[in-house]
Amino acid sequence: MGSMQKASLRQRTWTWLLPPEQFPRSDGLAYQRAAAMVLLSTGGASILIALAIPRLLFDVHALAVMSMVAACGMLALLGPYRRNARPHLYGNAICLLLYGNVLAAELLTAGTSVGMIVSLPLFVFLTVLAMERIEALVWAAVAMATALASYLFARYHMPAVFVSSPAWIESTPFRAAITLCIFSTVIAQVLVGGFRAQQTQMDELRELERRRRRELDHERERISDFAMIAADWFWETDAEHRLVFISSGYAKLFGLVDDQMLGRTPLEVAQALDPRRKINTDKMAAMVRGEAFVNQHLYARGQNGEAIVLNNSGRPIRDADGRFLGFRGAVVDVSETHRLTRELRRLAESDPLTGLANRRCLHDTLDAQLRQEPPGWLVCMDLDRFKEVNDAYGHNVGDRLLVEVAGILRESVRGDDLVARMGGDEFAILLPGGNQTGAETVATRILNGLAKLSAQQHAFRNISASIGLASLTGITDADTALIYADGACYLAKRSGRGRYMLAGD
Repeated sequence: MGSMQKASLRQRTWTWLLPPEQFPRSDGLAYQRAAAMVLLSTGGASILIALAIPRLLFDVHALAVMSMVAACGMLALLGPYRRNARPHLYGNAICLLLYGNVLAAELLTAGTSVGMIVSLPLFVFLTVLAMERIEALVWAAVAMATALASYLFARYHMPAVFVSSPAWIESTPFRAAITLCIFSTVIAQVLVGGFRAQQTQMDELRELERRRRRELDHERERISDFAMIAADWFWETDAEHRLVFISSGYAKLFGLVDDQMLGRTPLEVAQALDPRRKINTDKMAAMVRGEAFVNQHLYARGQNGEAIVLNNSGRPIRDADGRFLGFRGAVVDVSETHRLTRELRRLAESDPLTGLANRRCLHDTLDAQLRQEPPGWLVCMDLDRFKEVNDAYGHNVGDRLLVEVAGILRESVRGDDLVARMGGDEFAILLPGGNQTGAETVATRILNGLAKLSAQQHAFRNISASIGLASLTGITDADTALIYADGACYLAKRSGRGRYMLAGD
């Protein structure tokens, strides 16, 4: 218990001397330098004080006071240093007081202050630990120059301002050696204790980081599970991709029971649902490779035969050694969203009155068809005397006529031909891959259908159409194709209406 209290006291002492907010333990080199700076200041001040005390006994009061002032100054600089953490400023100031005191003592005693010279290696050692490389080398050079100067002063018997008694001079090396041993031991123990405290702190930080990572992994797994539960259904497979778990109601969606899905792979289930359908295995490539996948659209038939669109996502499950254990995933029924999206696309690309494609849809489809071989033909049609129907019977009858015409156009073409209303009483038909004979056949059917409509309904008795036919061969853009077909339609109208003409005639 006492040992724990001592350790705790040492840690609190170092925490007070080196506040974590100014000296983070995570930066090992910076923390080591900061610890060395504290030791340089406290150790150097302690040695100066220890050497000053005997001087008071031998009446060298001036040197003792000078050492005491330097020691107090070094300790005082620790306050702003631990608050501001500016090693260049305070470190150089501490070294200036320390080495300046040693140099002054050697000058004043003409090299007879042996204790100070013996202390220099320890000062240099702490300086190198505490300062940047260039600054440390400069102060080391100052220390060596001081030692050399002290030797020369003593060697050549330079005059001294303060002369100690012979007993003091003779006993100085021994007393300095004993003092250095004591303080070196203390400083080394403090330094090792500081490093141990740092290591303890680092171990605590690592353990905290590991604990936080475990909590984060647990939180991620929890969020992932919540996301799955928030889905309509979720599932799990083993390492061979066989379903080992499906949520309640998932099998019923397809008119199956759980036993008809469990133990089978998703591919086997899909083939069992529709044996004649060719399964797109590309969608399962990520799962086969053991990779996560998201927003995979699956198309199927429900138990009542209705179309179902599912959004499927999954991620691999691995153990602590990284071995693949299977997949876990979630499914969301997006059938209604898919239907609404298709409906919005249809509304954006169709004419609201007739249900035919609109100009935008025709333009985009025509651009795509021009890149195919053979590109086919384009038919443009303009109703004759449509304005007369509007003027005589009103716009409601005119709209009914457009709907009737749309029906005639649909009946006159093949299943893959595109019929569009360009606006007003203008229509167009794209015949992909068609030839001239096919285009003329479509135009003839339209004219015959309109003639039949004109004979059956009095309001439409004068209705006919002018039709222009244009080959798409050699044309590179939709606008040019429409210009050719419109031009042929205009020629047909000028030639008497109720007929078709080929572009270029």
